[in-house]
Amino acid sequence: MKQTKYLFFAIISIALVAFASCTSMDDYLKYTDGKEIIYTGQVDYAVFRSGEGRVVFTGYLISDPNIDKVVASWPIGAGRDSIVIDDIVNKREGASFYAIEHSIPLAEGNYEFRVTTFDTKGNTSVVRTMTGSSFGENYKKGLYDRPVQNVKQEDGYVEVSWYGADETTFVELEFEDELGLKHQRIITANMDTAMLWNCKEISPISIRTCFLPNYSAIDTFKLEKRIINADANYTEKYIQNSGAGGVGMDGTVLGTTTIGADTRAECGYPAGWIVSDEVKVSEFIQGWISSRTRRDRSLNFYSTREESITNGKVYQTTSIEKIGQYTLSYNCLKGNPPAADWTKVDVYLVVAKGNALPDISKLRLMEQNNNLTDNTLAFYHIEKGIPVRGEDGHNATFKISSENEEITFGFVMDLNGDKSNFQVNEVKLIYDAVF
Repeated sequence: MKQTKYLFFAIISIALVAFASCTSMDDYLKYTDGKEIIYTGQVDYAVFRSGEGRVVFTGYLISDPNIDKVVASWPIGAGRDSIVIDDIVNKREGASFYAIEHSIPLAEGNYEFRVTTFDTKGNTSVVRTMTGSSFGENYKKGLYDRPVQNVKQEDGYVEVSWYGADETTFVELEFEDELGLKHQRIITANMDTAMLWNCKEISPISIRTCFLPNYSAIDTFKLEKRIINADANYTEKYIQNSGAGGVGMDGTVLGTTTIGADTRAECGYPAGWIVSDEVKVSEFIQGWISSRTRRDRSLNFYSTREESITNGKVYQTTSIEKIGQYTLSYNCLKGNPPAADWTKVDVYLVVAKGNALPDISKLRLMEQNNNLTDNTLAFYHIEKGIPVRGEDGHNATFKISSENEEITFGFVMDLNGDKSNFQVNEVKLIYDAVF
């Protein structure tokens, strides 16, 4: 009897809940003239991809085959604008998958879009709100080339290294190999170094920095192409007896003398270099030294107790085949003026057109007036007090404007102190990379 009673109350409770639920679910009908609302499906995948002066709406329709129209709207000024993509059913041609791509011209800025789909019966989807951006001149003004850190010509390849870059940056690179074939490479932001195997020596390497404003961008922003060249060491080709690589400079021994702590220094003249009479201060001290205590062999500009050097010159003449920019540099082994008085030692590293170097008086005048004359292409006034073994930055950078141009390079000096000397153990010539 009790079980029957409980069953009766359970049935009544379920009926009441069901009645209340139906009443709640259908309650909206009084606002829709008694018509049931039917929503069509949304675009299965949608994104507004960033572009240059535009936003590109991209989407896929898969799940609902009845969708025949997509509307995207966005605020513009005080109102709204929109695009309508219709006739989708006919374009599908029975396929279940349909891809949408529609370009929207828009001024530079960020936008909020509302996307709605319609089916063949006029039913709409729930509105989907999305964002997108258009990029233009303001964005481009902030772009800059990814800086090249170094370019080195190695045996069989060129190594190019870059400083860091934003994640959306990449570099298009093109080079030519030894057979004349072109190669293209993409250098992504996480790549700091590229090895260009079989890259033709001294051939131009084209690089262009490119940007994607964000990961969904459809347009790539590209800066102007730049040309870089691998640093090529032309020392061996154009400089005789350069001492490159720290091997020291060869010379002919004419006698021995005491120079500094070396009581048996071998002196003479350097191979391959022209030494002016002003530098030949004795019958065997003529611009070159081989130190027995330090095992150094170098150019040696030396003023004895009896003889100073005035407007002395040590130089070579050669013809440069290739037009371009070059850097001549030297490595100072040591300098030793009496009582550290550097006013007694004055040395210039010089490059000039033709077969002669300018006098030191003219170099001083050029330096004073900040103007190159007398066929001088470049000079570097050696700083007093900073001649240190292995010191970098002793450079004279110059340009060759015609093929097979004759130039003369070397040192012009005054050494007026008692036993002042200045030694150079290496001279290098580099065909510059253009960054």
